[in-house]
Amino acid sequence: MSERDKEELEKYWASIYVPIEPVRQIKTYLFRERCLPHVREIFSAHGITLDIKDDHCVVTFPAGTTRQEILPRPNFSVRFRVVLPDGYEMEDVVPRGSLLSRLGFPEQDFSDC
Repeated sequence: MSERDKEELEKYWASIYVPIEPVRQIKTYLFRERCLPHVREIFSAHGITLDIKDDHCVVTFPAGTTRQEILPRPNFSVRFRVVLPDGYEMEDVVPRGSLLSRLGFPEQDFSDC
């Protein structure tokens, strides 16, 4: 793909209106046991609560948290940018065919798990 084609494609995706919506709670896959203390520390610092069930987690965000879909969908997963009221950003990825999310943390906060 030429540089001009890449630029046109980027302009196309940037031109699509993607709504920002409130998000209060999501269900996620279980976090790795070795990473759980760090996840809890990050969540606590940003007012997020974590409820661990047998086969999934329920993550509850503080009031005022929003999410916006990230386009394009290169692998058919639905990706969202989650922004907390304090400005902290995460990524919420829902794999195709799944009812559970995978939360992505900023690399500088969570590169070792």
